[in-house]
Amino acid sequence: MDLTLALIIVGLLSGLSLFLGIRLLTLSDRISNELRESRNELREARAESDRISNELRESRVKNERASNELAEANAENERISNELREAREKNQNLFESNENALWLLYLLQLALQMYSTVFHDEQQQLNRLRRGYQNFVDEVKSKRDRRLMRKGVFIVLNLIPGVSVLSDLGDILSDIGDIGDLSEIAEVATETNNSELEDLKVDSDDPMTLNISSASARIFLGISIEKQTFKDSDTRYPEAQGIDFVNTIKRLEEETESYTPAERKEIITRIAVNFGEFGIEYYRSEEAGGLPRAENSSNSQKTEYNTF
Repeated sequence: MDLTLALIIVGLLSGLSLFLGIRLLTLSDRISNELRESRNELREARAESDRISNELRESRVKNERASNELAEANAENERISNELREAREKNQNLFESNENALWLLYLLQLALQMYSTVFHDEQQQLNRLRRGYQNFVDEVKSKRDRRLMRKGVFIVLNLIPGVSVLSDLGDILSDIGDIGDLSEIAEVATETNNSELEDLKVDSDDPMTLNISSASARIFLGISIEKQTFKDSDTRYPEAQGIDFVNTIKRLEEETESYTPAERKEIITRIAVNFGEFGIEYYRSEEAGGLPRAENSSNSQKTEYNTF
C-alpha cells in the first residue's frame, strides 16, 4: 500500500516535471523567437533611423544650398535695384539737363532777335525775353522732341548774339542752371549732319542764316560751350575775356590741324567774333600767328556780331 502510494507520487512528480520541462522549453523557444524578432525590429529601427538621419542631413544640405542661392538672388536683386535707381536718377538728371539746355538755347535765339532789332527801352527787351522764356518752358513740358534739340544745335551754331546782350540777363539765366548742361546738345551736334542742318535752316534770304560745315559745328560747340564764352566773356572784364580767348585759340590750333585753311578760318572767325572786340583785335594781330583777317573786319563791332 505504501509502495503503491509512493509510486503514484513519484509518477505524478515525474509527470509534473516532464510537463514543466516541456512548458519551459516551449516558453524558452517563444522567448528566443521574440528576442530574435526584437533584434530584427531593432535592426530595422536602426536602419530606419539611419535613413531618416541621412534624409535630414540631405535636407540640411539642400536648405543650406537654397539659403545660399536665396542670398545670391537677394544680392543680385539689390544690385539690379541699385542699377535701376542709378539709371532713374541719371535719366532724371539728363531730362532736367535737356530741358535746361533747350530753355537756354531759346533764350539765345530771343536775345539775337532783339539784338538785331532796334530797341531803345532795355526793360522792353527783358520783358520780351521773360515772356518768350515762359512760353518755351510750357512748350518743352508739353512736347519733348529730339528735332527740337537739333533746332537748338542750329541756333547755337548759327544764331549766337553778342555777349553784351547776355551780360544783362543774369537774373533770367540763373533760373536755368550752369551752361555745362549743354553736354547732351554737344552729343547731338556730332550726329547732326549737313542735310539735317540744311533742313533746319530758316529762309536763305535771312541775313542771320549761315552755312557751316559739320567740322565747324563740332569744334565750335566743343570749344565755345566748354569755355563758357557766353558767361565768362563779359565785356566789362576785358582781362578775363582776353585770357579765356587766348586759351581757346591755343586749344583751337591743336584741334584743327587736320582741317583745311578755309575751315579753320571759318571756325576761328566765329570764335573771335563771339569774344567781342578783344577777340577780333587779337584775331587780327600778329600774335595770333598771322591768321587770315575776317571778311568783314572793316565793319564795326556790332556789325561783326550781327554777321555772326
